Amino acid sequence: MAQDFQSLTDHPPAFFQFLDWNFDAEVGILKLRYVYEGMEPFEEIIDFGRSVSDQVRLDALKACFDALHIACGVSYYKAFCPLDIRVSLSPAAVDFFNVFYKEGLGEFSVRNNITLPASFFTGDVPDKQAADISLAPRSAILVGGGKDSCVSLEFFKSLGSSCVALAVNPAKPILDCIAASGLESIIIRRTLDQKLFALNKQGALNGHVPITGIISLISVCAAIIYDFDQIILSNERSANEGTAEGANHQYSKSLAF
Repeated sequence: MAQDFQSLTDHPPAFFQFLDWNFDAEVGILKLRYVYEGMEPFEEIIDFGRSVSDQVRLDALKACFDALHIACGVSYYKAFCPLDIRVSLSPAAVDFFNVFYKEGLGEFSVRNNITLPASFFTGDVPDKQAADISLAPRSAILVGGGKDSCVSLEFFKSLGSSCVALAVNPAKPILDCIAASGLESIIIRRTLDQKLFALNKQGALNGHVPITGIISLISVCAAIIYDFDQIILSNERSANEGTAEGANHQYSKSLAF
């Protein structure tokens, strides 16, 4: 970092900027970059584990990566939560991500006793046209290691559906669940920048982010890379209920999301 943490605490960075993303199609690795005023950039890495050579898929991925760039940025934005957020978005993206950040950081704001901006994003970039792409009629079932994932895996297997198990950064219970299902699996690795953890250890704001929303968007990217047209999530009904003074810890598992 260009400044020590005490300096940053006394004079918090004035802005947070979404820099850019880069996808190495030969190895399937996406890099997302962000920066605070006066600090070294953050770089997050998402390894999809498969190359992409088809130009139609690459064109479709561009819009998905644009959205994923904004979603993953919430993990870094929360360190200081400045009012000035620098990025160019379309009206549809502004509407979506204003709610994503406001609701997804609801519990975080309550526990840290801070007031979030009324609106995070503005922008007038034209909305993107949907890509003309056909995906195979099969389902990817997100596995989180709990009972709900097991139920979904067995249910879709019982239907004789064409399906695969999908996991992001799986721990042993998730891998055990996938192994017991006997299904083909897709494993994706997400690596946050270590500089963020260093900031957290020094006292930067920390707390819950809408992780299921981030994983959902990673899964949309994976659908194009691995060729499936349905993503199955298993979310409990209680995810629709507030958990911290009206804020919903599980907003990105809710029906509203």
